[in-house]
Amino acid sequence: AEKLWVAEDNDFGYDETDYYCFDEDDGSQLDPKQVHEGIARELDLMKRLDIHEKHNRSEVKAAGHKIETGRWCHRRKAGGVRCRYAIRQFKTFVEAAYYSSTPTGMAIRILIAIALHEGTILLIADFSVAFMHTPIGDEEVYVDPPPGTEEPGVVWKLKKALNGLRRSSELFQSHFF
Repeated sequence: AEKLWVAEDNDFGYDETDYYCFDEDDGSQLDPKQVHEGIARELDLMKRLDIHEKHNRSEVKAAGHKIETGRWCHRRKAGGVRCRYAIRQFKTFVEAAYYSSTPTGMAIRILIAIALHEGTILLIADFSVAFMHTPIGDEEVYVDPPPGTEEPGVVWKLKKALNGLRRSSELFQSHFF
């Protein structure tokens, strides 16, 4: 098993004693040490799944590309805090094709009823960090690196999707289904 990247005390630009994070779902304060560990796990996944390549910020800007920003989102999960770096791609034009289809509750109930009637077995799957497994393709998306990982003058060009990227769901669905 690969060793998890271990964060040093100030790798994310804060001291655990004065850093406060809150749960995205209920607003409760989270344990800074668990947040620190969650961020370290997420950065380790990004590295292992090879989601980006580094580019010079001034060259990217000179070429006329937009550089998206992001933020850490934290949620309390069993055994700790799950942290995700989410892209803030909300000020761009919305095309209907960017959204993936989602079955309605009624459609799922009908599918289950048909499967029961026919004696068919239904399987349910869940993808861990699904978007990070999804290639972006030819689209060029540049983002600021997460806080604590910045290098002067460097931005990331995404090779795989991240939460918050407008096309993540559509790309995931077309890649895996």
